[in-house]
Amino acid sequence: MDTKKPAVKHEGWQTTFKERFSYYIGFAGAASQSTVVVAYFSAFILLSGVDLKIAATVTLIIKGIDAIDDIIFGFLVDKIKLGNSRLSRLVGKGSYLPWIRASFLFLPITVIALFNMPGQMSEAMKIIWFSVGYVP
Repeated sequence: MDTKKPAVKHEGWQTTFKERFSYYIGFAGAASQSTVVVAYFSAFILLSGVDLKIAATVTLIIKGIDAIDDIIFGFLVDKIKLGNSRLSRLVGKGSYLPWIRASFLFLPITVIALFNMPGQMSEAMKIIWFSVGYVP
């Protein structure tokens, strides 16, 4: 029984069309989920009594921080190979699968924590809650 991997159409590409399509669908889902959470949480923070100017300024600052830490985390994901360690049976093989599996655990927990912000907090504490929960 020959289990050859299908030929890759473009020279230098290491993935097949089916693999790339799966990544496209997966990351499109993750991006749309993130967009929905951000949109709802932006409305939530405003309805919680935080001033519009302050919320917009903090969101802009957080987006700047996020742009920088995305580069750092991308570098770390490329360098840390959890799939090649003793944890590979638990986290999975490959470079990105362990991180994707971790996000399936931590993202829902983060979203639940974000939307459970106590209403009686001061505006400063709400901004801190928003900032800490929004960055990951």
